[in-house]
Amino acid sequence: MSRKTKNVGGFLNAERSPLAPSFGVHPDPFGAGRPLVIVEWEIAVILITGANGNVGREVVKQALSVGLTIRASFQSAETAAKAPAGLDGVVMDYTKPETIRPALKGVEKIFLVGPPTRDLLALEVRFIKEAVASGRKHIVKLSALGGHGSMFPSGHRDSEENIEVSGLPHTFLRPNGFMQNLVNYNTATIRSADAFYGCQGNGGVSVIDIRDVAAVAVIVLAHRP
Repeated sequence: MSRKTKNVGGFLNAERSPLAPSFGVHPDPFGAGRPLVIVEWEIAVILITGANGNVGREVVKQALSVGLTIRASFQSAETAAKAPAGLDGVVMDYTKPETIRPALKGVEKIFLVGPPTRDLLALEVRFIKEAVASGRKHIVKLSALGGHGSMFPSGHRDSEENIEVSGLPHTFLRPNGFMQNLVNYNTATIRSADAFYGCQGNGGVSVIDIRDVAAVAVIVLAHRP
């Protein structure tokens, strides 16, 4: 495992940025202008799963921009071959433990993005079992807002509970809907009718930029108290 530290002092500015390309400078989630005192970053091997997905791809981009040592998992050798320079690309299949074990070798922290399927819980349970067997890893799981009170996030909360009892150190990120999905899923009606549609009626809906989710993930993955 390769590790180094760097201390940086400075001040946060009011400009919104996914993550400044220098160690220790990051957006303030509680309001711009707060002083950044001293931040210590330690560099170890970090596994980013789902590296070709919307969030995973942005986490890879921001992690590389601050010099983290990255191993990224992909679903196929063809996709892994197209990975950005500066990372270790591996092929990993959640249904095949023999592909999970090599991906975990020498890893200290993991950004966990399970496949968006009905089998999410079973697949992440299998992954966590392998993570426990390979040593004490810090899991940063991309979860979802709502928990058992909502349909889609319910499976994520089940997986969170499994991680909680595993004994592994963990951080759960629970964003709401992604701002980018307004374009990803509504391009046709935006172009044809200058409108997009939802089922919320007059209810208020919050969305979040994927870049902000990734920025928080990278801060957690990079920083060691």
